[in-house]
Amino acid sequence: MDVDKAIQEANERERKEWAFVRWGIRAIWLAGCLYMVWMLINGGWQGFAHVWQNLFG
Repeated sequence: MDVDKAIQEANERERKEWAFVRWGIRAIWLAGCLYMVWMLINGGWQGFAHVWQNLFG
């Protein structure tokens, strides 16, 4: 019984620690999506292609 409780507590701690990482990934993903939409609205596909070429050669 004590081992199961210790495992559950460790799982909860680990879940809380990784929550920051998951939220960070979500924030980066959202920022990227918003940036792409903004580029498409302001520069059309040519503006998007220009950024793509600068990033990936």
